[in-house]
Amino acid sequence: MDSIRQSSAGDRQPWYHVAKLVRDWAFWYNNRRLPRISVPRTFNDKIYWRKIVDRNPQFVIFNDKVLVRDWIANTRPSVNLAKMIWHGPNPRDIPDSALDEPAMFKANHGCGWNLAYDGQSPDRETIITTLEGWLSEVFGRKKLAEWAYAEIPPQALIEQRLVFENGARPHNYNVHCSDGKVLWVGIFFSDENGQRKLGYFGEDGSRLPVKMQNIMAAMDDSFRPASPLQEAIDAAKVLSSGVDYVRCDFMVTDETLWFNEMTTYSGSGHVKFSDPNYIGRLQEDWDLRKSWFLSQPQPGLVEIYRKSLLRELNRRAA
Repeated sequence: MDSIRQSSAGDRQPWYHVAKLVRDWAFWYNNRRLPRISVPRTFNDKIYWRKIVDRNPQFVIFNDKVLVRDWIANTRPSVNLAKMIWHGPNPRDIPDSALDEPAMFKANHGCGWNLAYDGQSPDRETIITTLEGWLSEVFGRKKLAEWAYAEIPPQALIEQRLVFENGARPHNYNVHCSDGKVLWVGIFFSDENGQRKLGYFGEDGSRLPVKMQNIMAAMDDSFRPASPLQEAIDAAKVLSSGVDYVRCDFMVTDETLWFNEMTTYSGSGHVKFSDPNYIGRLQEDWDLRKSWFLSQPQPGLVEIYRKSLLRELNRRAA
């Protein structure tokens, strides 16, 4: 498994797949244009830009589902963390005792790699085979070019499975932030048919007049956020301090807030909004001048681009 990973990740280059990115059909399909990479303007442009340009080493910690737990515990100790049952690089080392209770099996170096275990199924071999498959992959490199995932040493992990008292899945509260400022909040949950539904909300809990037109369906307008919303917002402001943009993801069960993950590539730059202009106004507070790339000198010819972009952003902000 190690040899598979080394052969697929060993030829990484700092600007790999640039040509593929600018031709990415998914961006064109959702935006009817190519991404603006040289001077990003929209939310999706900025996500694309950071995938190609911004190599903030903190992104590796944020996206590592094992390492980020220690960072959260030190940065915001009051945030609840689901119990870590086990983690390690070889799924066949999982002790039998780890299967004594319902749990979530995950890989630390990707997104969407989650396997629910109810205490009996799936069986051990199915779990191990699934985890080994995940650990042999470098998430997002070829299709999404989300470079930080490729820098994470793969591990399998087992966490406590969180549910409501009635057995329903947790609600997800995802707080989009820029250096301690809340841009908007995305809340989603799975209905009784397993369909995920999402709505956007302001910092005050009011529903925003914008919907996602791909990936998830819109939730009913009557939905009201639970009381942990304010707790999530307060925590996200602290966790995002000093970072030009990050999405702080939480889960809610029966009025209890739990940390879920930190997301640096929200939607991978492919989110189709019902009102791009409205989101455009909200994301103006995402100031790229606070990014790692623009905050310090870069090597070689890249420094010329950094200075040029910084001048342009300063001109627009004046």
